[in-house]
Amino acid sequence: MNSKRLLAILIVATFSDIAFSLQGFVNSRSWSTPIHTAATVSNGRQKIAGRVASTFGPDSPTEYLGSIQELEGEGHFHRKRAPNTLSYTDAVCKGEKYLGLIQQGSPTPPVFTQDDFKKGGWTEDSTFPQVIADDLKTPIQALGIPSAPKDIRRISAQQYSEFTNMNGQIQDDVSGAQFLQVYIPSATKGTIIASENVSPEQSIAMYRRENNLPQLTAAQLRDYVPNLRRWSDVVWFVWAKQAGNQAGKLRYIFRDNVVTAETKGVIDQMFGIPKGTLDLKWPGKTFDVKKTKEGKGLLGTAHGSGIAWLMADHKAELGERNLKVTVFTSAGSHMDQKTYNMLFELADP
Repeated sequence: MNSKRLLAILIVATFSDIAFSLQGFVNSRSWSTPIHTAATVSNGRQKIAGRVASTFGPDSPTEYLGSIQELEGEGHFHRKRAPNTLSYTDAVCKGEKYLGLIQQGSPTPPVFTQDDFKKGGWTEDSTFPQVIADDLKTPIQALGIPSAPKDIRRISAQQYSEFTNMNGQIQDDVSGAQFLQVYIPSATKGTIIASENVSPEQSIAMYRRENNLPQLTAAQLRDYVPNLRRWSDVVWFVWAKQAGNQAGKLRYIFRDNVVTAETKGVIDQMFGIPKGTLDLKWPGKTFDVKKTKEGKGLLGTAHGSGIAWLMADHKAELGERNLKVTVFTSAGSHMDQKTYNMLFELADP
């Protein structure tokens, strides 16, 4: 077995509760060879003596985290943009379209079952410390969101098993993708904290980009990703299981530790400040998406797209909502820069 590939698998299996970049999930040979097989992942995990129990932390400060580069869209694949290619003006235009989508709702909302989850090669791992990130403790407390260990469900949906691809064929070349969130069901304060998220497409694209390999076409990708692959679909599926009849009570979605240059660039342009200099501690600045240009610009970022699709696809459960976005910073550790954070509130109309 390729030692580099095994090392990458062991890192993800062992430290999935630490925000590492998922960079080594595709074999460096031609695409017809496996990325890594379900058996490889399983064997690698079994060889680990135990998990590292670390404190829950924000996303790693790299350009590779999927929670901040969500590939959303109705059946469309997109290559990752180069940093800072999305202007504030373009983000506003995208946000206007996403707002229209939310207001109209998806004409054919997807419905996924436990069988679909299994066929997609997904499994759930909840063996994580049930704690809140330090940089979110202040807003969590201020908003009255339940935060005791008994209230928190920190769960990673991981695509580590054999799956049925989009063409209906059994595929053993798993991507190693994962969607890790903190779920807090509540009758009035339902909350999701987006943590470490890398979609199947992103896991594949990252490795190929880093190794100077051509990106795959949409037709080629269909052989290596399942139908259940989007952040909005996987996260809602897990949320609905955890929240039960309170799923429609979802109120808050945090995007913790925004590190993508593109999203930060839009925020910096919006505030008219030099790159990476935002200093806006909680309660930050809140923008109504329907009423303000700034709110639409934030919805038009990579962080907003997944939330737009989640709201549009599940309009029947969520009902009419007035979406607001809060931008705030917390103490950072990267070159003394503050950490950018976003909170999407699905408020009552």
